[in-house]
Amino acid sequence: MKCIFTMILIGVSAPLHANSEFSKKAWENNFAAYEAIQNHPFNRELSTGKLAPQIFEFYSKQDGFYLQKFKKTLMILSNKLTNDEDKLKIKKMAEGIQDEPTASRTTDNITQANFAYTHYLLSIAAYESKEQLVATLLPCYWIYQELGQKYIQSMGLHHPYKEWINYYGSEKY
Repeated sequence: MKCIFTMILIGVSAPLHANSEFSKKAWENNFAAYEAIQNHPFNRELSTGKLAPQIFEFYSKQDGFYLQKFKKTLMILSNKLTNDEDKLKIKKMAEGIQDEPTASRTTDNITQANFAYTHYLLSIAAYESKEQLVATLLPCYWIYQELGQKYIQSMGLHHPYKEWINYYGSEKY
């Protein structure tokens, strides 16, 4: 899937490649936020392989819950679309979530932040336009892909989170 999201603007689909004008401006306007994400202790330790296994396990279960809600959000987006080709693309993206490394993990002990964010996504999906929903979903794909690709470059052969990093840095994502 390579993290190329279909942008729905006034009924016309346009792929948002990293080198499009929109993409360049979005990255420029949000670079400080992206740097803060990169420099978060979780991400720094994940990239070096020094993240404690119990922290990754906690994250994985939270991410499993998040992905369930994200999949529902994509399905709602698919249903909002009028172009059959776009509907199918988004539906395939939703179905592809089951391939994500943490998709099958979950917990009943959801953090307040996770609960609030996933319900924010579902609220946007239910009550706002398809354009606003796409704009809400796009950063997740971009950031995970950017981090995955960056981490692959510095990852050693026996990195404990190699599967996760390879997935998000891959062409498939």
